[in-house]
Amino acid sequence: MKIWLRVDALPPDIMDGDDCFVGTLISADTDISPAWGDTPTMIEVGAAGGSGLAQVTSILVPAGLNASSDILDSVAQPFKTVYLTVNGLGEAALANSLDKVQGLDVVLLYEADAVSDQTYLEHMAWLSSRHLPFAIRSGNSERLRIASAFNPEALIIETELSIPLGTLWGISSLCQKGACRPLSGEEVDAGLDTELSLTVCRDLDVGSTISSADLVIAKTGERGLSPHLAIKVVDRCLRYSIRSGEPLTFGHFA
Repeated sequence: MKIWLRVDALPPDIMDGDDCFVGTLISADTDISPAWGDTPTMIEVGAAGGSGLAQVTSILVPAGLNASSDILDSVAQPFKTVYLTVNGLGEAALANSLDKVQGLDVVLLYEADAVSDQTYLEHMAWLSSRHLPFAIRSGNSERLRIASAFNPEALIIETELSIPLGTLWGISSLCQKGACRPLSGEEVDAGLDTELSLTVCRDLDVGSTISSADLVIAKTGERGLSPHLAIKVVDRCLRYSIRSGEPLTFGHFA
């Protein structure tokens, strides 16, 4: 599952794993900074200057522009993924918009904040039944948790981290795309109450200095630091020893 964060909430360094993709969202109301040119980037249509960034991999077409032929024609570039907002589109309008971007990688995007709980759940059920991948855009922690259980392609988080990324990835990891059977009881039990957290790949004693080579991302039974916080702990000195696989917390540091 991908997680996109607004450019003004993204840490300066990200530790990626197979299940831990974090990228930058440059919204239409966000200033562009050249410093973000090396980060996987999604540009919202209307963001000034975004086309100059080398790592633009995705385009976000917001509500209000999602039925515009001119806009959809302009983003039809085969090397980009198009996140198409579905809010306000009926079935006929959605079919027409999808026809405009036919042949591209398309992700259906639902903006989840300005709707009731009932409407949100109805749209989650609708999105998960479609043949296309989908994403949720929200700043609401509870709605992000719920979305993670529906196996989305991505989450777009609108605020500074109000929920640990490890929590969201942990929920999503219980989903199996294309599974031909439900998870067994043992498989569910193995994933429950676990999160993706920073830990270390070897035992380290008191006084050791953490290096980037020491850090790994693993499922843990207790909450540790989210993977995006790796930059915050590199080169720091341990005040307590830590065992390989034990979740790393800020309490470990002097």
